[in-house]
Amino acid sequence: LELAGGQDENACLEIVNLAQTVVDGQRIYIPSQEEISGGNYLFFASNYLNDYNSSVNRTININTANLKELELLPGIGPVTANNIIEYRNKNGLFKMKEEIKNVTGIGEKKYEEIKQSISI
Repeated sequence: LELAGGQDENACLEIVNLAQTVVDGQRIYIPSQEEISGGNYLFFASNYLNDYNSSVNRTININTANLKELELLPGIGPVTANNIIEYRNKNGLFKMKEEIKNVTGIGEKKYEEIKQSISI
């Protein structure tokens, strides 16, 4: 962020994972607070992940994803996303994708829905 000129006072950094590694050639768009307040949060969040995923991979890393990124997984709402983060904080990083089935709210059926969309 600093190398790109720093934070604009109107930037909405809440939707950006500032700890995410940037890949050469990657383009990251940070919308303004005004754009987000207009109800466009999911549009920008999904576009951000689509841009990132298309240039790097097509999955969400369950060891590094924040709450909003986890909510973009099919069938994962805020409660289950929070459960994933709590499980990760309590037990450490996931070693295998299948370990996510230990999270409250994720059984075999839910795992089958998300397994192609997650990585570790």
